Amino acid sequence: MTGNLNSQRRTDLQSLPECLLPLIDRLHEEPVEIIEITTLTGESIDQRSTWRLTFAAGHHLKARVLPASTQLGFLKRSLSALPRDRFPKIIRSGAGAIIEQWFSGEPLTEHTGNAAILKECGEVLGLIHRTPCSSKSGLQNTVCYQHWFESGLYQLLSHGIIELPLARSIHAFATPHRPELTEYGITHRDFCPENLLIHNGLVCSIDNTLLAPRSFDEDLARTWYRWDPSPADWRQILEGYQSARNLASFYRHLNFWCVYVLVKAIEARLQLGEEETARSILTKLQHVIDSPEQELSPLTTRVA
Repeated sequence: MTGNLNSQRRTDLQSLPECLLPLIDRLHEEPVEIIEITTLTGESIDQRSTWRLTFAAGHHLKARVLPASTQLGFLKRSLSALPRDRFPKIIRSGAGAIIEQWFSGEPLTEHTGNAAILKECGEVLGLIHRTPCSSKSGLQNTVCYQHWFESGLYQLLSHGIIELPLARSIHAFATPHRPELTEYGITHRDFCPENLLIHNGLVCSIDNTLLAPRSFDEDLARTWYRWDPSPADWRQILEGYQSARNLASFYRHLNFWCVYVLVKAIEARLQLGEEETARSILTKLQHVIDSPEQELSPLTTRVA
């Protein structure tokens, strides 16, 4: 099993996007079977298309057309610095596409509530964050995040999904909690069960196309939103994560980060034309504004 399969369809070499053909040609062996994989939709306005390539010797590789938002150079440098037993190695890369190792195993979605595995998931996210990222690592000013936040609110207003009084309430709730500085480095930006797999007994991250230099605390908040864990599950994730990094800044500024990621998630869904999903996220955001203690309880569950 692959952990992120929704549906599969056999195809042929001629049906693949042109950006993949030079990469396959550079493998010096032609696949004997190509299976198109439909992945769970992310929040990029362009889809992440993938194919499983099977070769005569019986081994597999994954061919992937990348979202336009992928920073390919950064992705390659980051993956080369991360452990290869947990992160698939890129075999070939080109404009808009990669071919990488195929990891098989058990989907993490089959291990919901397993405390040891959830803790290991937190350790994997922490491993990503503590991996050096050259000049992009260290403390960075958050003015850009305030701009992105306010731009997101403007887009929500423009789409008519919120009105001005609610936009003002959201802004007033979040902005006082924005940190002046935030720790920057490698972030995953889509760390959730659908993108994780138990491979050779280890929790592995099998979709890393959105790796980018961003705020660690933003990435933690995005993990909370994308994962939607119970308080008990979130406690286990944080217990594993804190071995890599102190959580004090995350707790101190979580009002800003949780609202920021929800606003940007609504904006992304609107760009995808998924208004129903956008409205469900908006409902969660409104609950956060109205009842922060209740809605943010998973985020405020401190670990020893």
